[in-house]
Amino acid sequence: MRRNTENDNYSILEAKLKGGNALIATINTGLLNWDSKASHPWILKVKIKYDGKNNNGMPDTETLKLLDEIESKNSRRT
Repeated sequence: MRRNTENDNYSILEAKLKGGNALIATINTGLLNWDSKASHPWILKVKIKYDGKNNNGMPDTETLKLLDEIESKNSRRT
């Protein structure tokens, strides 16, 4: 179990895709220096499809609210 996650550091990477849309990634760089073994040797990948044509490739308001809700529920578990 990880503790003191409020002191983690994050890096945000941004790139532009061939179609012109933005690709944004947030990486918890604090985990790169973690001195413990992972309790689960797998990765969960979640895809949430949305139409970003009218918002520079970014989520619309409804999708953004859903993402915020997911993040909020996850942060309450740690």
